[in-house]
Amino acid sequence: MPKLPAEELTKRKQHILSAAARCFSAKGYYHATMRDVLAEAKLSSGAVYHYFPSKESILAALAQADSEAVTARILSTDARGDLKKLVRLFFGDIQQANAQQLGIMMLSIASEASVDLELQEQFKQQRLQIKTALVDFLQIYYHARKLFLSPRQIRARAEILSTVYNGLLVAIAVNDAPNSATLIDELAIALAK
Repeated sequence: MPKLPAEELTKRKQHILSAAARCFSAKGYYHATMRDVLAEAKLSSGAVYHYFPSKESILAALAQADSEAVTARILSTDARGDLKKLVRLFFGDIQQANAQQLGIMMLSIASEASVDLELQEQFKQQRLQIKTALVDFLQIYYHARKLFLSPRQIRARAEILSTVYNGLLVAIAVNDAPNSATLIDELAIALAK
């Protein structure tokens, strides 16, 4: 394979991950094959296997990419000091057109993590990274408003946000989602107290 510039390598890797996410969402993780991913990506097996040696490694990379995107939204300077804005940014995926695909991916990752101990540990670390970012934000938010909550209370509120996010993704994945905009606004109001 010819040497590609770093930017092209990153684009190709993202292209493969996007193709895999579409395959996993359409067929389900267990029924989708690497051959399906190759066809969706329109790349040779060598081009795909150069980045990902297995279907499991693709799923792990998708989990990592999701975690990084969610954490980046939480740490966004645009949200600092505005709880309602943070909640909307955190739940941003849920209001996108591809939310069902994201929900299906989250279910696939969680399902595979239940039997793959390495992925399970990675999944736990990623969830911890997200919760830590939420705790950091909430500490700043409550302190700025002179609402002195205990560390336990702040961790519990971060856990509530994380749990509701995961629950909404599951509900969206199975076509049973409530009005997410209303729920997100009410959640922000409840946590602001």
